[in-house]
Parts: sequence; C-alpha cells; structure tokens
Amino acid sequence: MAMQRQLWSINGLATELRIDRRTLAKLLDGVPADGTLKGGRPGWHLNTALDLIADKNSAAKRGPVSRKSASADAVILDNYVDRLENWRELRSEPEVVLAIAEVAEMFGVTCETVLVWLRAGMPCRERGCFETGDGFKLVPCWTFDWVSSLSALADVAHDGRAQRALKLL
Repeated sequence: MAMQRQLWSINGLATELRIDRRTLAKLLDGVPADGTLKGGRPGWHLNTALDLIADKNSAAKRGPVSRKSASADAVILDNYVDRLENWRELRSEPEVVLAIAEVAEMFGVTCETVLVWLRAGMPCRERGCFETGDGFKLVPCWTFDWVSSLSALADVAHDGRAQRALKLL
C-alpha cells in the first residue's frame, strides 16, 4: 500500500514536531492551508511546516528579523523550552516510529539524504545498516530537531560546505 501525504491540524503538527502550539500557529498565520480536515478545519502537510521553518531560517540569515516575526533559531529554542515546560504531556503520548523511506517521504527528501543524516549522527530508535539503511527505525520529531538545529548552526556559521555535505540545503 502506497503512503499518502497526510493533512495535519496545528495541534497535530505541534504534537508531531514537539513545537509549542502558539509558536507554530504564529508561523502558520497567513499561510494558506494545504487542504481541509474533517469539520472544515484547515490542514497542512508536514512538509509545509518544515519548509516554513527553513524559510524563516533563510530569512534570518539574510538580515535582521522584525520583532513581529520570529527567526528559525528562536523557533527552535522555543521548541526545546516548550518540551521542558510540558515534558509530562509529551512523554505520555505514543511515540511514532518510521522506516527511512517513510521519513524521507514525510520530509520531502531522498532515502540517501536520511542515510547521510544518520551517518552524521542523527538519533534513531533502532540502529540498522549504515550501508543500505535497512533496519533503521526513526522518530520523526527527533529527525526534525536534529535537522533544524544543525541547519541553524550551519546558517549561523555561514558554512555552505557543511550544508551541502550534510544535505541540509
């Protein structure tokens, strides 16, 4: 059975990415929904949220960010602060575990890109073969945290070589 892209509510995205709901709602404010959920509520694909965070990160690199809009670095830090403040709620939720191909599709990248991230130290629930990628079990929010944090670090360092090598572009 082929996987299909899923629409997420703001609460669903915030839970999956473990980002504060208010922070994510601010980021999505004014972004057209990718579709409509049951009950007529707007829904976005995971990639839309990830692209938005990456765009904010690029904008932060280009110049000063107004007080009204948060930089990607602030969003990433807010994510970790929210986890600290809401750790009981977050740890009580069932953890989603996916194979490399599922994570690649979810993040809109190739399986080889996810394998590069794993070789560079991205955390995983279960370790597999670093040559083929077989057997790895990944937690999507861990992938998001690792990629967004490393992307922000590479941007701050203005290190295009590292971004290319780590397939963060």
